[in-house]
Amino acid sequence: MHFRLAGSALKTPGAHGAPIGGGAAGSARRILTDLTLPFDAEPAGTPSELATVRRALRDWGVDE
Repeated sequence: MHFRLAGSALKTPGAHGAPIGGGAAGSARRILTDLTLPFDAEPAGTPSELATVRRALRDWGVDE
């Protein structure tokens, strides 16, 4: 099977529990990281964040 996924980066927690290497502020990678934390809350993004992530998914060629 061959497919492309968004992610595949390690989310190793740092000293304060946040992932190390979450991406630059405002980047799709940072937005995705921020939307996955905390684990006990439903993710929610702003319209601008969602547009950034959608654009990145298209640029990354994600198909699953």
